[in-house]
Amino acid sequence: MSKFTKKLAEMSPSQQRLFLNDPTIRAKTRQLSKLYKVLTNFDFITAKINHDEFGVQALINDYDLFNNNEILAHPEYNSETVKALKLIQGALKLSSHILTENNTQLAEQLWGRLQDFKILEIQILLEVAKKRRKYTTWLRPLIASLSTPKGRLLRILASHNYFVNAVTVTPDSKKLISCSLDTTIKLWDSEAEQELFTFAAHTSSVDAVAVTADGQKLISGSSDTTIKVWSLETQKEILTFTGHTKPITAIAVTPDSRRVISASEYKTLKVWDLDSGKIIYTLTRHTNWIYTVAVTSDGKFAISGSRDKTIKIWSLETGKLVCSLKGHIFWVKGIVVTPDDKQIISISNTPVDSIKIWDIETQREIITINKHRVSASSIAIFPDGKRIIVAWDNGELEVINLKTKKTEINITNNADFIQTLAINYDRQKLISGGANIKIWDICGKENHSSINYGHLTAVTALVITPDGNKVISSSDDSTIIIWNMITKEKNCKLTNHTHKVTDLALSFDSKYLISCSYDRYIKIWDIEAKTEIFSYLTGKRNLLQAVAITPDNEKLIYDWGDDIRVLDLKKSKFFSLKGHTSSVTRIAVTSSGHKLVTSSSDNTIKVWDLDSRKEIFNFNSHTRCVTTLAITPNGKQLISGSRDKTVKIWDLETGQEIFTFQLCNLKIEKQNNIFDEYPFWVTAVAVSTDGKYLFITRGDGSLQVWNLESRNKIATFIGESSLSCCTSSPDGVTIVAGDASGRLHFFCLEGVKA
Repeated sequence: MSKFTKKLAEMSPSQQRLFLNDPTIRAKTRQLSKLYKVLTNFDFITAKINHDEFGVQALINDYDLFNNNEILAHPEYNSETVKALKLIQGALKLSSHILTENNTQLAEQLWGRLQDFKILEIQILLEVAKKRRKYTTWLRPLIASLSTPKGRLLRILASHNYFVNAVTVTPDSKKLISCSLDTTIKLWDSEAEQELFTFAAHTSSVDAVAVTADGQKLISGSSDTTIKVWSLETQKEILTFTGHTKPITAIAVTPDSRRVISASEYKTLKVWDLDSGKIIYTLTRHTNWIYTVAVTSDGKFAISGSRDKTIKIWSLETGKLVCSLKGHIFWVKGIVVTPDDKQIISISNTPVDSIKIWDIETQREIITINKHRVSASSIAIFPDGKRIIVAWDNGELEVINLKTKKTEINITNNADFIQTLAINYDRQKLISGGANIKIWDICGKENHSSINYGHLTAVTALVITPDGNKVISSSDDSTIIIWNMITKEKNCKLTNHTHKVTDLALSFDSKYLISCSYDRYIKIWDIEAKTEIFSYLTGKRNLLQAVAITPDNEKLIYDWGDDIRVLDLKKSKFFSLKGHTSSVTRIAVTSSGHKLVTSSSDNTIKVWDLDSRKEIFNFNSHTRCVTTLAITPNGKQLISGSRDKTVKIWDLETGQEIFTFQLCNLKIEKQNNIFDEYPFWVTAVAVSTDGKYLFITRGDGSLQVWNLESRNKIATFIGESSLSCCTSSPDGVTIVAGDASGRLHFFCLEGVKA
């Protein structure tokens, strides 16, 4: 226990509150040197985060004390120290959604975000954080692999319990509103980026929100088929509109705040009187779901986009169809109108014609903008009408100049699928909604981007060579990268696959790497030469998901739908193992080479005798798809992970289940069917080479370390993207994990012997 912690523990509750409010007192009395000291004190930061009456947001607010004009003009004001404080504040903002749920993650978050800033105050802070964890086991990031301050990402708001369907900003830019599949609507303070209120009256997913131009009313549309009108001043429900018979998909409000236009899955638009809740018009010329609706700035026309591939312009004065714009070859997912009402920009659910710009007067298409292999998922337009921002379905964000059609800003390696976008122009921020709400800087320059992402999209598999010198990663981006484990830098990139690389395996002599891909090829690579030496086209029936090789390097094993194929590399002949009733997800071979283990989306694991080609055991106590397998170094036990959120240990000699790890969630999971797919499931398991530790990655971004002897969890790291795979070095304390954004995270397991 540090002197600070001991002193705080000896205080009464009232003295503690006063003590932790010290920055405010120091700021008022202009004791700047002491203010600098307290805000770079790891013990103070920890105590304030952990205190029930303060927490991380109160601590973040302390760093804003330096924005006071009197302090800025004070002779003791140190601009270099304040830079360090702002970086610490930025790291706390980026970590706030994690620290709110798990306040023990402070040291991990600071090391993951700040270690590349070679500023004395920051380096001291990190060393003290490490020292305070001296007597505990924890995962210390070896590189700054989390988003860092000074980058584009400013904040993650994770208060919703499930997917965010829509976001919008009030006309005065002071409030942010979000709605979610969790059936709620949340009101946020845009400046403080804090939740103010939760509206909870819908009985199903809330899919659309809009705010009247006077900023007084909020309108929400839900899958429960109702539209609700709320007072933003009183946070009370004013009216409920009923009339749709299918889920509401989009909402728009006329500029005079008198009418609401709603779209639904029943191919109809309805125009409502906002004050009375009565239907003025029902517009019925679409032939399929309507996904999006917008209103021109003069309030005369509504514009809708549909699954029927058309965009329709409607007169709000007569309720008649003005025209239908045809040209998209797939669903129209989003529409924005330029402020001068001259152009429509639409997005479609296909890479072939992702973005189209239309001239409203001539009712003709002006241009189509495409992006290779990805389609647009959401769109927003800047208030000046000069630029749009597009979210692509790989998570990428792109600001495009409408005059030049050129990209001005490109934000890659965002792991989330983005469902919705809103621009807070006054505060120069972009808000995106998907798995969480993310707030981005889109106006300033990104002046710090130290993260070596490596891959453009999700990391799918990792292997480490037995000498511990190389780690090899594969990705959705169709590439394989060989990394230097010492420097954490890329050695080379292998690019011969043409589609997602799904799995990797090492030959037992570590000379060769085996990869499989959705391009239906299995490739064998010489690791030292970094060249492809063998390529095998498996056929056109299935997308490959798993591959393995026997210790003698003679048999190549891969999935073939719900079968397993074993290819004799010398004889160029194969045989099949049949028994699974759904697709095979993972394959593992024991070190003896006699047993094969396969997992499947049929929820089972099968153990096979490779010599007799017969099934030995069938493990069937998982209740969801089995996603990952690992065999202990002694070959006696199997460890499996599943979408049922459990990890199980099995005896490979007796076929008995030995133990089940019931993994603790980072936040409470709802006991409701709509949360069944929330990504808490197990994505990967790995075992240390000495067989002592089990490493588990999950879709919620966590890496957990368990002691296999005591079966206790001994360390956790929480990232900001879903962790998809992991592996450990032969030293037993260096762990590598890959995530959904393409990043590799390197850790040292502190507190245990190498």
